[in-house]
Parts: sequence; structure tokens; C-alpha cells
Amino acid sequence: MGASSADGLAAALTRLVRRSLPGYHRIEGLTRLSGGASQQTWAFEAQGPAGAMPAILRRLPPESGQSPPAIGLETEAELIRRAGAAGVPVPRVLAVAE
Repeated sequence: MGASSADGLAAALTRLVRRSLPGYHRIEGLTRLSGGASQQTWAFEAQGPAGAMPAILRRLPPESGQSPPAIGLETEAELIRRAGAAGVPVPRVLAVAE
């Protein structure tokens, strides 16, 4: 992913953070992590007056031309939420976006 693509992702992620996480207004440290055969994984921090909140973004690579995963990220997020409600230790789903 080129610098302009990463900048576009950072801008879109900043808009998502502002919409989805009250009190957080920007992101810092957007870094692509290795691993993940079918999806990209990015680490970043949402920043607000109370400080930083570490977060992870999972997404299908836009340039891959791959079909979305069989269950889709929205369904995956719902399964994570339900597992958490059943007492399974899971990360909190902060937002789901297309």
C-alpha cells in the first residue's frame, strides 16, 4: 500500500472514530501488522481528551480483488459480541464500517 493509500485509510479511519467513539477525535500510529492471509490488520490509537485508546482495524485489502470472507466482517463482529455476552473473553468491537 502506497503512502497516499495509507493517508486515505487514515483519513477514513479518523472520520469513523469521530462518528463512532464519542470524545475521540483523531488517530495516531496507524501501522500495518504482518500476518493474516485474507485480511489486513492495522494497529492504531484513537486520541481524545482522556488520552489514547489502542485499537485494531481488520479489513479486506481493497486492491486484492478477493471476494469478501464467507461470513463477512459484520457477521464476525456480531459473533464476537455474542461470545462476549456469553462470558468468553473477547476484544470489544468498537465499530463496523464498510
